[in-house]
Amino acid sequence: MFGKLFGSKSKETKPGKKSPELPKKEKPAAVPKMKRVNLTRRFTILAETSQGTMSYVSKALDNDQKRSVCLKVQNAQKTADALARAVKEGRPPEGSIGAAIRHRNVVLTYDFGLSTKKEHWLSMEFIEGVSLNEIRKIGARDLSGKLDLLIQTADGLDAVHRCGYIHHDFGPKNVLVNRENVCKIIDFGLAVPDEPRFHRPGNRTGTLQYMAPELIRRESTDRRIDVFSFGVLAFEMVSNRLPYEMTGDQMAMIRHRMNAEPMKLAEVAPGLPADLCGVVDRALARRKEDRFSTMAEVAVALRKLKDAPGDDR
Repeated sequence: MFGKLFGSKSKETKPGKKSPELPKKEKPAAVPKMKRVNLTRRFTILAETSQGTMSYVSKALDNDQKRSVCLKVQNAQKTADALARAVKEGRPPEGSIGAAIRHRNVVLTYDFGLSTKKEHWLSMEFIEGVSLNEIRKIGARDLSGKLDLLIQTADGLDAVHRCGYIHHDFGPKNVLVNRENVCKIIDFGLAVPDEPRFHRPGNRTGTLQYMAPELIRRESTDRRIDVFSFGVLAFEMVSNRLPYEMTGDQMAMIRHRMNAEPMKLAEVAPGLPADLCGVVDRALARRKEDRFSTMAEVAVALRKLKDAPGDDR
C-alpha cells in the first residue's frame, strides 16, 4: 500500500502554534503550464497498489530521478468532463495543489503533468503505511496514541488551509500512517482554493459520512467543512463509531444528516476525558459558527489534553 510523502526540506509549521488567518487578497499560486510526459519512458511500474474507476495508483521507479514513487494516473476518458469543469472554474489540478503544500504531515508531491496520451498524472513519495481507518478497525492504539495521531492530522490539515486550500474530502481513508508513526494527508482530487467563488453553494462532493451539514444542504461553505470532517474522524477514532446513524438508502441517509444533531461523545463513550469530549463536540457543531474557526485551534486544544500533567491515559 502506498504511503505518505515525506522528507520535505521546506520550512514547516511549528506544532501547536496558531496560524494567522490568510489575508483576503492572498490566493494560491498560479497554475503552471502542464508538461507532457511519456509515462512508459519516464516510469517503470513496480507494483499496482489500487485501481479505481477514475484512476490507478502504482508503485513505480522514476527513471529520471532514480527514486521509487507513488504514481497516480487519471483515466483520460472518464475524467474528461470533470477536468473540463475544473478548468472552467479555475480550479488547479490535484498535482498542482499537492505540490504547493510542504508539511511533515502532508504527502509530498514530487511532480505532475499531462501524459502524451492526455492523462493527468502526479508522482509522490512512496512510503509503506496504513490508513487511519485500518488503525481504528484493528484497535492498534491506546487513547494517548490516538491523540498523537489526531494532533499530527490536525497539523497537516492546518497546513493545507494555510496554503489556501480546502481538502473537501477529508476522512480516515485519506490519512496514512507510515512505519515511523507519522501521519500524512493524501488525495487532493476534490480540493479547492479557499476563495469566495469556491464557497458558493454547489454539488455535494466528498464522502457522505464525513460531510459537513452545510455541504449536504448545498449551502455556502468554507474551510470549516474540513473542521467538521476532522470532528467526525476524531469521534470515530476514540469511540469506534460515527456520531450519527448511517442506515437505509442514500437518500434516507442524506435526509437524516441534514436534520440530525451529532451524538455527544460523552454519551457514546462515557469513560473518555470530559475535555476531549468538549473538543470533539465543538468540531462537530452543526452550525459552522459554533465550530473551531481554524485547525490550528483544534491542534492546540488537543495538545493541551495530551500534555495534561498527571494524565497517564
